[in-house]
Amino acid sequence: SQPPAKPASPSQSSPTSQTPPSSQTRAKRLLVVGDSLSISLGEQLEHALAGAPGLDFSRDGQRSTGLSRPDLLDWPARLRELVAKSPPDIVVIMIGANDVMPLTAADGSRVYFDQPAWDDAYAAKARELVAICRQANPDVAVSWVGAPPMGDAALNAGVKRVNVVLARMCAEAGCRFIDAEAAFSDPEGLYTRHAKDAATAEATAIRTADGVHL
Repeated sequence: SQPPAKPASPSQSSPTSQTPPSSQTRAKRLLVVGDSLSISLGEQLEHALAGAPGLDFSRDGQRSTGLSRPDLLDWPARLRELVAKSPPDIVVIMIGANDVMPLTAADGSRVYFDQPAWDDAYAAKARELVAICRQANPDVAVSWVGAPPMGDAALNAGVKRVNVVLARMCAEAGCRFIDAEAAFSDPEGLYTRHAKDAATAEATAIRTADGVHL
């Protein structure tokens, strides 16, 4: 009869016991980050995706933040910390509603919102966040959600410009820009606080009374 097989030594153990699971076998990691608008977005996504198999959902929304005021929150540093802990497969970013203001360009110069140079300076800051996600996972899918129409006319005009810059950046960087304007506008394309519920056809609030938040 054959002698009993010897137990495998640690060096002979199955590679699957030592190799971390690939993105094909482990749960997909979805990360939602951004300003206060992203908090509502993240809450709704978390509710809609609750119980979805093979999905690891996390979110990090920070009120009153953006890319123009790193003194309030350094978003590149924050995002590096988040993706280092758990490299995501999908990242949804919603930042921009608080960025209708001057910013500091990469060379240290102050760029004001009414200057043409603002567009490129802001696009560079947004592109940095996409690059940080890809450094953590080269195959990550990044979507950037634009800000919806605002109740204040001046803020709305500014946010529209931010959205144009972000849409262009996404097209150049190979990520997806999600335009939220149509979903949160009335039939004339203007800000509206209420919309018809798709299921009941009754009016339901989609924005808060401040004319900004979801």
